[in-house]
Amino acid sequence: MAERKMKVSAAKYISFTSYRQDGSAASTPVWVVPFRGGYAFTSDDTSFKVKRVAKNPRARIAPSTFRGAVADGAEVLEGTAELLRGDDFLAVEKLIKRKYWLGWYLAMSRHSSSPVLRRNRPQAQWRFW
Repeated sequence: MAERKMKVSAAKYISFTSYRQDGSAASTPVWVVPFRGGYAFTSDDTSFKVKRVAKNPRARIAPSTFRGAVADGAEVLEGTAELLRGDDFLAVEKLIKRKYWLGWYLAMSRHSSSPVLRRNRPQAQWRFW
């Protein structure tokens, strides 16, 4: 039986890899949605991945488990990440909420009193292409 290659476009989670100043890779799993010819995800604006991408926009994504494990033979895309603002920010947030509605609700309600993530804390939206 032929093995099916995992595609980013069909992924529930992706492993997002950004690069530290010394060039070493740092990966983390994120929710993903297709957006304007690329892919987009959200992140707390104080996260290390946001800081890394601000210094070096080079990135890599691949379908993964919710813990970030990438399967052998999975599609891997190299590209550039950019911070989204304004209407694009709101559009991505709406897409993420639609695709991950239960998870979004649980994450926001669970962390609403946490100093790490609050509902009113700014979120970063990233576009990868």
